[in-house]
Amino acid sequence: MESEIIALGPVLAPYKTNEITAGTHSDLKVSRLAEIKSLQQWHNKTRLLGMKTLRFLKLSASFLSTTEHIPTDFDDVFWRTLIGDRTLTERPAQPIYGEYYRRWTHQMSECLFHENSPQIDSLIAELDTPDMVAWSDALERCAMGRRLCVTSKGFIGMVPPRTESCDEIALIFGAATPFVIRHPNGRCDGSKGCNLPFLFVGECYVHGIMDGEAFLHIVPSLNSSRLSFV
Repeated sequence: MESEIIALGPVLAPYKTNEITAGTHSDLKVSRLAEIKSLQQWHNKTRLLGMKTLRFLKLSASFLSTTEHIPTDFDDVFWRTLIGDRTLTERPAQPIYGEYYRRWTHQMSECLFHENSPQIDSLIAELDTPDMVAWSDALERCAMGRRLCVTSKGFIGMVPPRTESCDEIALIFGAATPFVIRHPNGRCDGSKGCNLPFLFVGECYVHGIMDGEAFLHIVPSLNSSRLSFV
């Protein structure tokens, strides 16, 4: 089964070492706020993470709101897609993670707005609670280095950063995740083109087809294709 990617959102870009004046790449996690010893370190590390992530979330929500395929349960689909609908121990993620998402974005916004205020220390401390850490870690594991997409069949997903419009989402029997593939000569026409080699772009998360839901619709009249990857 293939579904063509028709629109692509922003990328939550990984951090570069020259963006930080103190610390290393491995330090850049909101979940490590307990290690931050000064307001200067807050500026150097978590502030950058917060600014980039909030901008990504804002642009992503704006991007999805302009597409033709807006699910009725948009808020739920959005936060679940951002974290791949999973935690370290569960999939799907519990509904409480939706509340974590709303609280984290509000709290990070408050920290950035009041960063020169005497109350900044207490605001930062609230980001280090277990539920806030759980959300930020889940977001980083799925979204870092990926971008949002919308497919021709109305699915929303997180795909590799080099994904292009007209790339396709492929479900491969036996694989744990969908994949983004690219036909060197353009979109597969469902007949002779699908037997030609495909470029493998990378694995992805697509909300609504991660647990075999899509196969339930196509198995009765399965029209599978043989793919050769190059």
